[in-house]
Amino acid sequence: MKTSRSVAALSVLALGLSACGGGDNGGGGEVGDEFNIAWNAQPPTLDPLLTTANTTRDIARNFYEPIITMGNDGEPHPVLAESFELSDDHSELTFTLRDDVTFHDGEPMTEEDVIASIERWIELTSVGQSFFEGTEIDSPEDGVVTMHLPEPMFAAPLLMADQSQVPVIMKAEIIAEADSDGVPEHIGTGPFEMVEWATDQHVHLERFEDYTSPEGEPNGDAGSREPGVDTIYYHFVSDSSTRVSGMQTGEYDAADWIPWDNADVIQDDPNLELSVGDYGPSSAILNKAEGQLADINMRRAILAAVDPDEALQAAYASEELYGDSGAFVPEDSPWYVEPADDLRTSLDEDVVQEYLEEAGYDGEPIRILASRDYDHLYNLSVVLQDQLEAHGINTDLQVTDWATLTNDRENPEGWEIFITGNGWGSVPATFPFLLPSWAGWTESEEIQDAIDAMIYQASSEDEAIAAMDELQDAIYDYIPVVKFGDQMNLTAVSTDWEGYEYGYMSGDIFYRVAPAE
Repeated sequence: MKTSRSVAALSVLALGLSACGGGDNGGGGEVGDEFNIAWNAQPPTLDPLLTTANTTRDIARNFYEPIITMGNDGEPHPVLAESFELSDDHSELTFTLRDDVTFHDGEPMTEEDVIASIERWIELTSVGQSFFEGTEIDSPEDGVVTMHLPEPMFAAPLLMADQSQVPVIMKAEIIAEADSDGVPEHIGTGPFEMVEWATDQHVHLERFEDYTSPEGEPNGDAGSREPGVDTIYYHFVSDSSTRVSGMQTGEYDAADWIPWDNADVIQDDPNLELSVGDYGPSSAILNKAEGQLADINMRRAILAAVDPDEALQAAYASEELYGDSGAFVPEDSPWYVEPADDLRTSLDEDVVQEYLEEAGYDGEPIRILASRDYDHLYNLSVVLQDQLEAHGINTDLQVTDWATLTNDRENPEGWEIFITGNGWGSVPATFPFLLPSWAGWTESEEIQDAIDAMIYQASSEDEAIAAMDELQDAIYDYIPVVKFGDQMNLTAVSTDWEGYEYGYMSGDIFYRVAPAE
């Protein structure tokens, strides 16, 4: 079985004051005809600034590109910028733009497009709203865009390169026509053009003939992006057994989220390869804005009632496919802090009942949003339901497709818990469940103080990392989420193809696939 399990260190050393693209182009190869992907979940939107859903991010990266992005080396790299520089006092972030970038309609990328795109990113995204509100952006000269930050931010490049919602560059005139449903058409600068989104069927992409790639060896989402096929189809196939059988018959060239108990089927097929990618933490997101879990004692009762090891064993077929750490960063990260075991769970019936009594719990069901589009998340939801019920906490499991779930979670009156996976961020402070603007609506002075220490007050790597201990303690005190463990993503790819890569912060990257030599 071919694996790609590597969690690169998230290093603040990535904040070198300037970075430039360079090196030889990677990817490319002979252009093939068509690459078909069996994709587990339909995106709620293809506008990547309107959602943190990874299914949107992973599809949209084929036709939208950011100004900078994170590579698998844990460093920010230019994409549509030729270089970038953070001023010595950390108050200005300046981008020198590439002069060879063309939109899919043939128009060149301008400073106006970049400014409008970054302003929209600040307005709409959790990271933008939380850290960059009040930023002024201008173009002091042709080919240059400068962000005047509201406060000095040592981590500004890392925040802008974070993979959850990177500031993709769109045409200013299209941004001006956007409404609450997003932009009216998807015209980007990426290696593929958006052709069609057939709801419940597929997304159809075609190679952009006039594409000019950034330079550098492929490095996750960074480096060369030269396409190796003419056409990509993302077929929406929610049934996991259909994805697996489609790989065996050759109907699909790749398939994501292969079920853990089907790993041997893929591994034993000489025509297929299986990639195991570190995905990040899987957690129960708790609604603190409305309803029962706005009471800290109810959240404490939930945390005390959950047995994460039992849940992980039920959701995954092998211990090799998950990590059981309660920490909110990978163990090989310089940010790593291991929480005390007694913070994670008590499994003590008396403790659970004491918290329920403090909260005045009257038996009202806890509403859990769930979806079968991700088998492991659904399994975790069912186990969570059983564990809560065993402690006398009534539940209501509401099962929908993933796109509906991501829409429903925006209504604070409609749920108490949903389970999701979050990719590793460039900085731990960028986990969306820590931010007040994201579903769950975290409002904690202690969490915010720790984030401020990490983002605004730190002037060195050591100072930023030191704030992680404070942040993790604040998470376990406030309980915005209940973390089960760290999940792995299994992706199957036909041996007829090469160029697929899984990024520990970026997920599945298909835009470089080409016929195998």
